Amino acid sequence: MNSLIPSHGGDIYNYDKNLIDFSSNINPLGYPKELDEIIKSSFEDLLKYPDVEYRELRAKIAKYLDTDIEYIEVGNGSVEIIDMVISFFSRVFIFEPSFSEYRLRAEVHGLDIVSIDLDKSFEFTLDKLEGLREGDLIIITNPSNPTGKTLTKEILKEIYLRVVDLNAYLLLDEAFFEFSDLDYDSVELFKKLAYSNVGIVRAMTKFFGLPGIRLGYGVFEKDIIEKFSKKRLPWSVNSFAVNSSDILFNKDYIDKSFKYVKEAREILFNNLKSIKGISPVESNANFLLLKIDGASEDYIFRELLDRDILVRRCSNYKNLDGTYIRVAVKTRELNEILYKALREIMEG
Repeated sequence: MNSLIPSHGGDIYNYDKNLIDFSSNINPLGYPKELDEIIKSSFEDLLKYPDVEYRELRAKIAKYLDTDIEYIEVGNGSVEIIDMVISFFSRVFIFEPSFSEYRLRAEVHGLDIVSIDLDKSFEFTLDKLEGLREGDLIIITNPSNPTGKTLTKEILKEIYLRVVDLNAYLLLDEAFFEFSDLDYDSVELFKKLAYSNVGIVRAMTKFFGLPGIRLGYGVFEKDIIEKFSKKRLPWSVNSFAVNSSDILFNKDYIDKSFKYVKEAREILFNNLKSIKGISPVESNANFLLLKIDGASEDYIFRELLDRDILVRRCSNYKNLDGTYIRVAVKTRELNEILYKALREIMEG
């Protein structure tokens, strides 16, 4: 891994100028503005400990997901929950390229890592599960980070059947779920099975435009929830995160954001595709992975930085070489600035 490239997007603190941050995949419409008053009025809640069991918060999440509270876990961002899940296993399958924290957390907990390279289409195929055995953990991001690819319902079911047959465990990281256009909801799909052998993790960070709130949540079978109760640190979720849930799980806000991002993504994809030397990957998330022909990621990165635009270099993703960058889908106006800058660079 290239140590000069940050492990995550949003690394604006290394620069002493204002940047348009296309490296961080946050809802371009921002958080619901009604939240300002909620945060102000809840300041006194900081004077007492939150409920260590987060009963009210978990009940709201259960209602949003249309499942039972007994299956709900919350954490300080989705990474805290993912870290706990990883710690329960001894071997993990990671499909590359993928979110760097899977490997980092697995290394911290001393797991054997089975690294599976996807081909250049970045599509998941069932042959990637060869070698899976009882007790293994599989982590799949859906939509994938950094590609934006999603699993079809048929492939997801086939993966799950293989997992159950071998008594392995499937962890779905769905941090970008609300941005995606899918014909299924995995929480609903596995509800009748009481989430046996499968966990699903989501977050407020991306879609709800609040990376600083640090609230992750997920659904798990009761045995895993019991393991969490013995593993988790107390009070890892703060009072602002708890109170924000009153506003965030709002259907109008969710529908409006999904529609805006989908349309903006399609426009940006088509514009970037028209630039010679740039090949965007079809995405079902709020970002695009771009293959650059005739230039390195570092060259494009520096040229864009000179134009006050920050993007995500991708060579520290395993199975991506130094000719990929990832860009967030932002407002149509900002997307146009990015498009024009890349066209100018590539034509030059």
